[in-house]
Amino acid sequence: WLGYLGMGDDIQTADRGRLGIELTIHQAGAQRDLDLTAVGVGVSQTLPVLTLCLLAPPETLILLEQPELHLHPGTQQRLADFLLACARSGRQLLVETHSDHLVSRLRRRIAEDVTDETLKTIGIIYAEPQADRTTYRQVEPNAYGAIDDWPAGFFDQSLKESQEILRAGLAKKKARSAAAPATGETTAAMGET
Repeated sequence: WLGYLGMGDDIQTADRGRLGIELTIHQAGAQRDLDLTAVGVGVSQTLPVLTLCLLAPPETLILLEQPELHLHPGTQQRLADFLLACARSGRQLLVETHSDHLVSRLRRRIAEDVTDETLKTIGIIYAEPQADRTTYRQVEPNAYGAIDDWPAGFFDQSLKESQEILRAGLAKKKARSAAAPATGETTAAMGET
């Protein structure tokens, strides 16, 4: 799993007596094994998640708070695959996340699964802050990975940002194309003289 997440090829441990356990990671292209201070913070924070999940026996309830912190978007998506594999192995996971990448990967896996077993494995609960309390609402993806009743503010920033980028790009293109013919005519006229 460490390799799948793109964090390393191998892990070695060494008992250093009163200094504790030394942990080193071999990463592709590295000339030597690296200790946790020489790799990204995401690696050192993900290793306990991997260890906890892999050592937990089936039917164990595992609670994880933002396991995606300090991970690149692609790694967050692969972490979702890992968590899904753990759930499929009989472990129960309750994951608090702020990652649209993680949730999107789970929705993709639902859409890809022709048996709909993944849909039965995943539940999404959205915390809605109110004036004096927080309410919780079940957000149910359909068999195609879409969410029919999308809550306001639920991972909509990327969509809004993409819409604004598209809108601004189209406006810029329109402005430039409106200005281009006049410039082109002048250049052509100057070339004839």
